[in-house]
Amino acid sequence: MPRKFAYSPVKRATISVRLTPSIKDTLVQVAHTEGLDVSEWLRDLILNELRRREALPSISADLRGETLNE
Repeated sequence: MPRKFAYSPVKRATISVRLTPSIKDTLVQVAHTEGLDVSEWLRDLILNELRRREALPSISADLRGETLNE
C-alpha cells in the first residue's frame, strides 16, 4: 500500500554503504516483501532505531510528515 504524506521534507543527503552481494539480495527481498523499495526500508529502519534511542527529539523538525513502521 503506497504511503501518503501530508508534508515530506526534501531528502538531499545520501549515505553510501558497502555490502556483500548476498546481504544486498536479502535486503532487496525483505524490502520488496514489505512493499517498500530499499531506500524506504532502510530509512524506516534508521528512523525507528533513532526513535528507540530517544535521539529523534533533536531532529524531529526534519522528520515532520514521515511515516514510521511500528
